[in-house]
Amino acid sequence: MSDEKYTVLLVSEKAEKTRRLRLSIASLRFLIILIIFLILGGLSSIIYSIFLIKNISEINLENLRMKTERKEVAELIQDLQRIQEMDTYVRQSLGISNPINQLESASQKQSNIQVSYLENIPSLLPAFGFVTKIFLWENLIIVQIILA
Repeated sequence: MSDEKYTVLLVSEKAEKTRRLRLSIASLRFLIILIIFLILGGLSSIIYSIFLIKNISEINLENLRMKTERKEVAELIQDLQRIQEMDTYVRQSLGISNPINQLESASQKQSNIQVSYLENIPSLLPAFGFVTKIFLWENLIIVQIILA
């Protein structure tokens, strides 16, 4: 049975030429398995391509949505700048000071407040326990000289 061969005839429609192909069982099995793998590979590549096309279309839709949102944000920023300019113009026309400038001047006033270091020296022990370093009055005199 191992010597058994199959013959495949290829006949043209015009019957001018006939081709004969003799295959053994092993080569016929190999040919069938090869054809099956080629069909499965083609189908899997088509299915994979369909999923890729779907993902690409979703990405393109998201990209388009983000572009439109970016344009909207840019327009809102321009509108906000125009509103701030109009607010400044109206306030100047009416002689009203700008609250933003008032906040800036208040923060500058707060930063100009003098801090007295002598008033911030603690008079009590911060915690219970042993004192590891004694505060000397000489240090206090040096601090007063430096600040004066």
